[in-house]
This record gives sequence, C-alpha cells and structure tokens, in this order.
Amino acid sequence: MAPRRGFSLLELLVALAVGGLVLAAVVQVCVGQQRALGGQEELADAHQNARIGLEELTRALASLGAGTAGDRGQLSLLLAHPFQVVFTADLDPAQGAQAPGTAVPGRQAGDPYPTIPGTYAAAPAETYRFTLDRTGDGAVDGTDCTRGEQYTLWREVNGGPVREVALGVANPRVGVALFRYEGDFDGDGTSEVLERVTAATSSRVAAGVPLERVVRRISLDLVTETGSRDRRTGEYGRARLVTSVAPRCLCPP
Repeated sequence: MAPRRGFSLLELLVALAVGGLVLAAVVQVCVGQQRALGGQEELADAHQNARIGLEELTRALASLGAGTAGDRGQLSLLLAHPFQVVFTADLDPAQGAQAPGTAVPGRQAGDPYPTIPGTYAAAPAETYRFTLDRTGDGAVDGTDCTRGEQYTLWREVNGGPVREVALGVANPRVGVALFRYEGDFDGDGTSEVLERVTAATSSRVAAGVPLERVVRRISLDLVTETGSRDRRTGEYGRARLVTSVAPRCLCPP
C-alpha cells in the first residue's frame, strides 16, 4: 500500500485563499442583510412618527373652535402658516382660555392678529399651536437647519412649555408645506389654496374678515425621514402621509 501524501505548501495556500474568498463573501452578504434590516427598521420608525403626528394633528384640528366664546370675540383660527398653525379649542377641561390681549404665539409681521382678540374674562377654549422647530426657539427660520437636518413637530398650549408630537420631520427646505389652506381668499366665489394666509395674501383678510370665515379646509402633508442616509443613494428614507380636515366652524357664510 502506497504511503498517503500530505498537502503541499502550494495546495495549502490555494485552499486558504479560496476559503478566505468564501468567508469574505459570506461576511459581505451578512453585513448587507444587516444593513438592509436596519434600513427597514428605520423606515418603519419614520412611518410610525408620521402616523402618530398626523393622527394628533387631525384629531386636534377636527375640534378647532370647539367651546370657543365667539359671542365675546374669541376667534377659532388665529394664525395660518405653512409650518405652524394657531387655533382655539376646548380640548382640555383642566385648562381655560388664554387671556385676551396676550400676544398670539408664533405671530410674524403681516399676520392679522397681533394679540388674542376678545372681551371675555374667562372661557373654556385654550390656545393651541402646532409648529416645526429644531433649535427650540419657536421659530422656523434660517437658524434651524442646513439641508438634511431634521425637525420636531411640537404642540404648545396657552404659550406654555412645548411637547413633542413627532420626531424626524423632513427639513422644510427640502420637503413640502405641512399645512395648506383652502378657501375663497379674494372674494370671487371660487376656492384657492394658500400656504400662508395673511393680509398680504388675502384681500378678504386685509379687509378685516376673520381667518375662520375665509379658510374652510386645512390640508396636512407630513413627511418624516430615517435617522441615517442610505449608503447606496446617499439619501434619507422618507415616509409621507397626507390628509385634510374641514372643522365645522370653518364655514364661511
């Protein structure tokens, strides 16, 4: 019986090289699968953030004007911007209205109401503000972000502390307006859509018609993003949910 011959050095080197290539391929596949799984989880989180944010916005705006002391001058809609909206509603029995004469939260130059109107001493409907912000200063402006940095959707009641509603909201500079407003803004009997309703954009508002008699529907378009970029495309994954709300009090005569 011939003696068994062992592997030569060359054969061992070839075997090691082949084994290394196979191992590298297996590792690469595993890493790719792990990254794909992580990307899917981040995208699922983005969808969850969008859903939570849109549900709260829809629920709150559907009650816009509820319990408002309209007979004493308390208005239902106070500010209509693309990335923030301010309105009154009785959503919390434990809180009362913000006092007349208080500055409207988030007001900017050109907005119709510098202060909260009314003559009431007390009323059940509190003032709500939903706004996007990243720095926490309450304003969506150039100090907040560069391309890709993300925002938080906040809720504020009676000018008090803000509360997070949704995280990872897409930068407004690369996304779309969160709020759009439908109504007859120029008095011609037809509906238009604006992203900002002020005296400069609506002749009816400039003439003193209250916002709540001009705006009849509010559209919501919430875009959220993943926390990290896709390694292949270099872009953030996005989730987008769209709906509209027509509160009963927004019914122009």
